[in-house]
Amino acid sequence: MALGIPFLFGCTGSGRVNFVSLNMTEIDPPPAKAWQFDATECYWWLDDQGDLNVALRSVRDAALLGKLGRVELCLSFVLDAPPAGSGRNYPIRQREVRAVALNAMQTHRFTSFAGIAGVTTQPNKGLHGSFRVWMHAHSELSMFNVMPNRPSPLLCFGTFEAVHDPVRGRALRERTESSGFARPARPRTFGGATSNPSPAATFPATSQSSVSDTPKNPPGTPSP
Repeated sequence: MALGIPFLFGCTGSGRVNFVSLNMTEIDPPPAKAWQFDATECYWWLDDQGDLNVALRSVRDAALLGKLGRVELCLSFVLDAPPAGSGRNYPIRQREVRAVALNAMQTHRFTSFAGIAGVTTQPNKGLHGSFRVWMHAHSELSMFNVMPNRPSPLLCFGTFEAVHDPVRGRALRERTESSGFARPARPRTFGGATSNPSPAATFPATSQSSVSDTPKNPPGTPSP
């Protein structure tokens, strides 16, 4: 069910994504800082299985470096059923989040392994979301480093304001899943997310249960 396009966020949505290295064996590099990306596109839609999808895109330019300084980030979420009420929390595991950061001489890919995402419906029919996700980095060999080149876990966190656009959203999701990073089939689960009831809800009804965003391994320790 389309919720329309919220004029408050423009016709393409927005968001902010941050990456922090969780490398606990080396520092400087990677530096003790967050890599921040401001997204000027963010879309939501429901796929054929009825799952809530969100995808966003950010382009960051360093004018002095020309094309070498241009970094494009695409991030996609494939969650469970949409909120039954005013909002819902979703546990993040191996299949829910994919990301790719591209540069003229470098490509980094990211896959989730633990975390949490929250989505709330807005009066203007848009979706507001926030997320905190532990991710594995998969770096290709390159001559130019934009982010840490040594594969190590990262913390990805941020917020988004999504507008409904299945066509643009699917195109971004496909980019995050290219080159062998397609999502595995969703395992059968019983619950695993929480919803905040609202009589004015516009999404289909879903079940409720509790979630935790604590990974089985401490941050900075790769999962087995």
